[in-house]
Amino acid sequence: MPKSKAHKKGNSKKSNFLRIYAVLFLTATAGLALLFKFSPLFKQIQQNAQVLQSSTGPVYPEHFYVMDNSGSITSDRLKIEKAASNYLIDRIVPPRGGVYKFTNVASLLANLTLNKTTLHNAANSLKVAEGGARDFKLAINVAVDKLLAQNAVCPAIVILSDGKFSTEQVRTDALAAAATARSKGVAIYGIAAKPRSQQDSDFIKDLAKGNCSGSPHCGEFQVLTGATIGTKLNTIMNHMKTRCSSKFSFTKELLLYRDGPISEPPFNEGYPGDRAYYKIPFTNIDTTDLLNISITDTIPSYMTYLPGSAKLYYSNGSYTQLYPVNNVITANVGNVSPGNWARLEFVTIINADVPNGYVITNKATVTGSNISNIDAISPAITIKL
Repeated sequence: MPKSKAHKKGNSKKSNFLRIYAVLFLTATAGLALLFKFSPLFKQIQQNAQVLQSSTGPVYPEHFYVMDNSGSITSDRLKIEKAASNYLIDRIVPPRGGVYKFTNVASLLANLTLNKTTLHNAANSLKVAEGGARDFKLAINVAVDKLLAQNAVCPAIVILSDGKFSTEQVRTDALAAAATARSKGVAIYGIAAKPRSQQDSDFIKDLAKGNCSGSPHCGEFQVLTGATIGTKLNTIMNHMKTRCSSKFSFTKELLLYRDGPISEPPFNEGYPGDRAYYKIPFTNIDTTDLLNISITDTIPSYMTYLPGSAKLYYSNGSYTQLYPVNNVITANVGNVSPGNWARLEFVTIINADVPNGYVITNKATVTGSNISNIDAISPAITIKL
């Protein structure tokens, strides 16, 4: 039976409706895909922070070994002084170290240097001098002046002696010199080499720690008799690195973003096109200004800098636009007063040619006139294709 015109017309309307519905559905689907692809609201798939000290080891002071070689120092005591100096030279250089010897005069044997051989040779060259006179005040003042003249970072003196003093005035003058050193930012670490009495031991202890409660530049003290040198000197080293790294905090935070609708990967895994957003804050937690602060960061391999993303933010609410040069971002912060901060931020994109399994890390370095250089290393991104 032939279909009526009305029936054919109804079917035609239904077909047109289905065609329009299909077109609208496909258009909406494509539109959503494009929206996901180009939306500035990215899916956050990783947020982590990790703080590492310098890749060369903990932070130690730039320092002088001030070694007593007066006639009061017998050969066994001088042997302890040399052993202690050599132990520390092997472990806390770099940064720079130097060597003085002193009796009633002070003589420079090695100026500040990174050369461990030079320092070992200087310390090992000491011989017991004739006569027991010594001038602790002079030795401290000369070493302090030398450190400050060379802009030593987190400066310190390691004084090695049996602690014997000839008069009360010698003791009083030496303690005053030690207090002045601390007021200038120089800590004193005392090593008493086989002291003959408690009075002698207490004198070296007071040079390092006397009347300095609350000062950020109090030192540490140990008595060495020839045994357990390493254990006792490690205590001094621990104090050194705590003091020298307590001026500021420096961290690196990584946030990894991905455009939808790609599913989220496992933690720490990246994919070409992912955006790595780095935040690198520096905060002054010291009681004095930190001078000429600068943060540098090199864009990692298989990553491309997102133009316009590098900015240096300040605690006063302002910011500076930065521009990488040869893939290196340099943020010249300047002086940072106590309690204030600066934060470098930038974004990179993982390249399409990154190999499967490649591990990406990013290191920032902070430097300054009166701080030790420190690296902050981001968590690793492992490429999973």
